[in-house]
Amino acid sequence: MLRFSPTLRASSSMVLGMAGTIGSIEPGKQADFALVDRDLLAVPDAQVAATKVQWTMFGGKIVYSTK
Repeated sequence: MLRFSPTLRASSSMVLGMAGTIGSIEPGKQADFALVDRDLLAVPDAQVAATKVQWTMFGGKIVYSTK
């Protein structure tokens, strides 16, 4: 199972020279992530392909939503 470590995310933002704006979720930083309808780390592998995206946030703004 693939898991992302906070260290890897933080290091990537530092390499890009963007640690002040990306790399962690905190006030004032850009937020790029998606909300899905199930916990991908808890469901059986066979259910992962049936996952539906509920909304996607890019640059701190919702750019896709099913509602």
